[in-house]
Parts: sequence; structure tokens; C-alpha cells
Amino acid sequence: MAPDIKNMQSLPKNQQILLLESMARTDSRDNLDMLVAYLDDADIQIRGEAFGALLLNENNITDILIEYLGDPRRNIRAFVALVLGNRREVASTAALVELASDPSPLVRSCALGALGHMRYAPACGLILQHLDDPDMSVKRSAFKAALDAGCDISDVQLRHISSLNDDELDIIAASVMHDRNDT
Repeated sequence: MAPDIKNMQSLPKNQQILLLESMARTDSRDNLDMLVAYLDDADIQIRGEAFGALLLNENNITDILIEYLGDPRRNIRAFVALVLGNRREVASTAALVELASDPSPLVRSCALGALGHMRYAPACGLILQHLDDPDMSVKRSAFKAALDAGCDISDVQLRHISSLNDDELDIIAASVMHDRNDT
């Protein structure tokens, strides 16, 4: 039986981390709910441990995680999207596609990253639309997701990406253009 983490806040940080690490096998709904809640913790190390415990959990927790994509807290929506993507939970793709229209740039970016990580080609149209997102981090995620999902990025889109004056995008776009010229 997995330990109960309801009173974790009262523990010293090192014990909190050990407790979160031990939760990777839990199938208790209460403990899973608490793990998800820690994705919104102020401490990045605590968030990371909660993320890792959910990612490494080998139980069938997909439906529970999908429920949290509708949570009012943006960190929960964003980090649960990344957990689902990293777990390659294909059953979550419809919910992730919907989440790509979230008002929060962080959430849109994570939803696109998750779809790309799953190499979910049916979302290519949506992913490519986000190359024009007003937020640069979403554009970066969309470009990487498009490459990961094998989307057909046109030369016009590549030139547009290169015109954004973003070092990270410029490097990736130049590499793609170089690869195209070599073939």
C-alpha cells in the first residue's frame, strides 16, 4: 500500500521529495489527486517530483489524468498535458487537441508539445496553425511538434519562421532548410 501524502506539507522538503518519489506506483485515487495537485506547487523541485511520479506510474491512470486537463489551474492543465504526452497516452489526443486552444500560452505550448511527442500526425493542421500564434513560446512548441509529428512544413512557412528573429527557431529552421537542400 502506498503512503498517504495528505499531510506532506508539514514534512521537511527532503522528506516531501522522498514521499513523492515513493508514489510512482500508487493506484489510490486520493493519492493521485494529491500528486496532480503538487504539479501546481510553488517549489519547482516538488513539482518535478510529482511530475516524475505520474510519468513513471505504470498503472492505468490515463482517464484520471485526462480529467485534469479541464482543471482551472493552468499549471495543472499544462503539466498533465506533458505527462500524457511523455507517457504517449494516445487516448488523450482528442483532449490535447482541444487544449491547444486554451487561453494560456503555457497550456497551448504544452498541449502542442505533447501532441508532437506522440508524433500525432492527424493534428498537423492544428499544429501548423499555431506557427502564427501570438506567443513566441507557442510558436516554438508548434514548430518542434510539427517536426516531431512529421507535418509537411512548406517553404513559405519555413521562411516565415526564419523571419521571426528568434535564435532558437532560426537554428532549427536553418537545419531543416539545409536538410531539404541536401536531398
